[in-house]
Amino acid sequence: MWSCIEGDPLHDITGERINNGGIYLDTLYAISDTSIVEGKVSTAFGAKLILGSYADFETRFLIRFANIPADSFKIDSLRLILSSLSNQGETFSPLIGSTYMVTEDWEESVNEDENWDWQDKIDKSPETIANFELSDESETTHAIELPPVLMDTWQDTTAGGNNFGLLVDFNNASYIKEFGSSNNSLSGPRPQLVAVYYDASLDSTIHDTLFADKDASLIDFTGSFDPALIKIASGYSVKSLFKFDLNTIPKNAAMATMRFILNRDVDNSVINSNISEQMYLRTVTTDFNSLPFYEVDSTFVFSFYHNVSLSEPSENVLDIPQTERGGVSQNFLQDIINGDISFGSFMVHYKNDWDGVSVYAVKGTKSSDINLLPKIIIEYYDIPNPRL
Repeated sequence: MWSCIEGDPLHDITGERINNGGIYLDTLYAISDTSIVEGKVSTAFGAKLILGSYADFETRFLIRFANIPADSFKIDSLRLILSSLSNQGETFSPLIGSTYMVTEDWEESVNEDENWDWQDKIDKSPETIANFELSDESETTHAIELPPVLMDTWQDTTAGGNNFGLLVDFNNASYIKEFGSSNNSLSGPRPQLVAVYYDASLDSTIHDTLFADKDASLIDFTGSFDPALIKIASGYSVKSLFKFDLNTIPKNAAMATMRFILNRDVDNSVINSNISEQMYLRTVTTDFNSLPFYEVDSTFVFSFYHNVSLSEPSENVLDIPQTERGGVSQNFLQDIINGDISFGSFMVHYKNDWDGVSVYAVKGTKSSDINLLPKIIIEYYDIPNPRL
């Protein structure tokens, strides 16, 4: 016995159209595909701050700490504490970088602002710059000693406030470090600023620990995306569209299960193991001929099943998780067949474009191997009597 929610776990999917006690199985191959390069996205809600250079990506971040000590206190030492979560790339040497005092205010959505050039908005005076070297350990806590003179400027509010924070940049790196940001769900990995000063009223040395009140990663992609390759990317947003001919599905079909299979192009991928399977499958109401304008089906906002996840059930293969295939087919593909929603193509994109960099290239419709083509495998009941 099996329920309508679980699908049919005992039915062997072979890739050929068969009839198994009233259940039909079809394999539909994509007839065309394309990728859309959307470019920079806001990193305001990212749980990570990223720093370094890898695979044509250059990353640095802005960070600011509020509630700084009053200007009556002279700061003796200043230390930035960062918790690295992972590394991406060739980690055979330390990451060398510098911190700079920022001279103008910025919004957390600054990464997508093409007119905001960080190089024109930092103080390059030697007394405000801190140089640092971070070990290549992927999960550890790093401390960067900052010039105490920075606090003098941040405490000076006579001109309406000068605390615009820091830019943390790399000078030499062959990989990208991922640190916890102020948006991290756990307080432990969040950035901290430790200010040490003497409080005469208490006759005591104070170690004041501050948490960042805003931060944002700055991500630059210096390479180019080959239009002949199908890719999904985060950090520098790229989404892919896949068109299928769904007219071969009988109009009276009652969907049972649905799979959506993509095979990774290993040679052209830049894989971040922390986010590479965090993707959504959605429907687009317009055809490729309408690009670059496209409209995603608005019911995604309201329907749990229309936020369909893709994961890697096996190495280098994306697919719909087995436990979701029944519900997806009935609440996703069934709406298209019934004519309840317009359909032009399927879209695959990262759930969080802003939370780290990754490029997942897939074998597209131009692949010479039919086994690697993008495809949908569906099971359905073909109901011949429309009165049922």
